[in-house]
Amino acid sequence: MFDIVEHRNWVISQLYAFTQILFVPNNGPRPEKPFVAYTIIAPYIPQEAPPVIQYSDIVKPIEPESSEPESSDPDQPEVVTENWSRKQRMEYPTVVWSFTAVSTDVSQCYETIMQIRQWFELNGKDALQGENIVVARVEPVLDRSLIIEEIQPEYRVGFDVVLRVSSKISIDVETIESVDYTTGSNI
Repeated sequence: MFDIVEHRNWVISQLYAFTQILFVPNNGPRPEKPFVAYTIIAPYIPQEAPPVIQYSDIVKPIEPESSEPESSDPDQPEVVTENWSRKQRMEYPTVVWSFTAVSTDVSQCYETIMQIRQWFELNGKDALQGENIVVARVEPVLDRSLIIEEIQPEYRVGFDVVLRVSSKISIDVETIESVDYTTGSNI
């Protein structure tokens, strides 16, 4: 199953290693500038196509009960197995992130946000691929600046990025080995 917290931690650690700038949640405490505020706008948007459902046969060992007698050869304990069926559901949802560089210097804002954009478009491609993440779309860089108390400028520049991730869930179901039935019953 797709784990959004693990995904968030991995993306932020990769971006920090690349930029050496502090990343903080947009709705969290604000550190001293410069920093990058991030928001996961949409943590899980299901894919439009139906998910892929696959079935496979698996064999599971049965744990021996403690009351059973020991096997004749203690080095080779007898392994008893059961046949099971595994149902697996695979889909590729999207996750939408928003990044905003915040600084008292507009040049530093642009430099930081372009570094992050460069990571998604080029430098981070191999790392993303290793995690089965595809950059579906990188939105334009926009000025998000505002004036605080009309005297202190806070420069903010940001963009959104859409990532496609993989989500796999499965369940094991015990198979029916045989069925006994009788003919001529009133059932």
